[in-house]
Amino acid sequence: METQEFQKRGEGTQRRSPFDLIMNQIRRKKSLTERRQRPSVTRFFRPSEDSEKRGKSSSQTKESENDDTSRADGKENLEPVCSDSAGGEVCSVVGWGRVKMFAQKLGKKPDSRSLSLNHCDLTATDVVELATMLPFLTLLEELDLSWNDLIGGALKALTFHLQHINKLKTLKLSSCRLTAEDLTALGEALDYIPMLEILYLSWNNCIGGNLHTLTHKLEVGCRVKELHLVDCQLTARDAKSLGKKQGSHGSLKSLKVCEFE
Repeated sequence: METQEFQKRGEGTQRRSPFDLIMNQIRRKKSLTERRQRPSVTRFFRPSEDSEKRGKSSSQTKESENDDTSRADGKENLEPVCSDSAGGEVCSVVGWGRVKMFAQKLGKKPDSRSLSLNHCDLTATDVVELATMLPFLTLLEELDLSWNDLIGGALKALTFHLQHINKLKTLKLSSCRLTAEDLTALGEALDYIPMLEILYLSWNNCIGGNLHTLTHKLEVGCRVKELHLVDCQLTARDAKSLGKKQGSHGSLKSLKVCEFE
């Protein structure tokens, strides 16, 4: 009986084995075909992915280059660039253009040797802007800022840059509401303008009693010939300081004083 059962089992396994073999062969073929097809598919799609990556990188580099060029152009528009060969000429042309625009805005016509900005309602901001343009006015001999009563207290921003116009001969600051600080700053700036001959300070009521801050700078060698001080509320101390300078400094030929308190 046992031998018969064993034979039946063997026959069952032998009967199933061909089918299993066929199925195994089919599975192997499928796996082989899938393996062969996968590399071809990946090969077919890889170049497109690489091209997309390359396109993105090239577009990014182009955008970065465009940003860099736009930034460079913006800097060039904001700041005038001066070359080494003709830098001074380029800067002077650009600077003179600024001077012309500033004067025309105030209804004035600039001149390289004379700049008249009287009765222009100048403010402290205008004084600061004018100070930045003095390096382009090196030939200036006369500067008139009279009758601008809003620039009082802001003269120091201008006097610091008077060193650029050392050929200045006439400076007019009448009726500008100058303060004691303005007078002190002007006295300290006299060394910057050694060729100054005429100084107008009339109708500045607040400088009375503080004139010594200016007169002590009128040393020997100073070329100031006229000092206009009409209606400045001068005190006896101012008169004394003026008398000393007029006696020891012979260049003060014409001294116009209207009133002493």
